[in-house]
Amino acid sequence: MSFENEHHQSLDNIKRQAKRLAKTIDIPLTEAQFLLAKYIYLENSFGDIKTKIKCDESTGRMFLTNVSPKSNEEVQSTFINEFGDLLVSIQNSPMVTLYNGSARELLVKVFGVSADSKI
Repeated sequence: MSFENEHHQSLDNIKRQAKRLAKTIDIPLTEAQFLLAKYIYLENSFGDIKTKIKCDESTGRMFLTNVSPKSNEEVQSTFINEFGDLLVSIQNSPMVTLYNGSARELLVKVFGVSADSKI
């Protein structure tokens, strides 16, 4: 897969993640993008995530841009290994207070992964 194709796929994934978050906690998309960037990716803005994708930066939590229902085994494994840290990051965030379920359920919905995963 070419870098351009990978970038396009990562950009599509973060857009879908933000849409899932917006729908799940019933907030505007721009607010969901901010919460996703701030509390899940630990970035200052959604634009920062997009810039890092375009610059092919893979530091921090940028691996999350590859997490989707169709992720390969390596991406899924990394996601599972980092899941505990993700939970800690969002535990006291506004997105969890707006969601009626658990933080775990929220992350599963945002990333579109199977609830039956090893997380």
